[in-house]
Amino acid sequence: MLTKYNKFFLIVILTVLLQAYSFFVLNNIDYIKNEAGFFGAIGDNFVWITLSLTLLLSAGYFVFFKGNFPKLPLVFITSGAMSNVLDRLLYGGVVDYINLKPLFVANLADLFIVLGISYFFYLMVFKKEKN
Repeated sequence: MLTKYNKFFLIVILTVLLQAYSFFVLNNIDYIKNEAGFFGAIGDNFVWITLSLTLLLSAGYFVFFKGNFPKLPLVFITSGAMSNVLDRLLYGGVVDYINLKPLFVANLADLFIVLGISYFFYLMVFKKEKN
């Protein structure tokens, strides 16, 4: 069972690991700096940082304060989103280094978000709630 403190600690650890890997990539591997939004959407960093922080606060509310809600998917989503916000603040854009063109260019934080969303929908569709 994930307690409030365990969830917070897990989010911080995952975010720090994702940021450490971004720093490693910046110094050792070819990367693309995504200054636009997800899927290349138009907008500047301020718009995406503001939107991301708003969504992070909303997800954080559910992670920490809602009792009957799947927590682990939100831990992945929150840590991935926090890492992308930190990329925007520290590097002026999200550092994408997983290049599977023409399908997508992403980073581990993006994959954490997709994993969290996928797991969340799996739980909502296939798992019945125990009463």
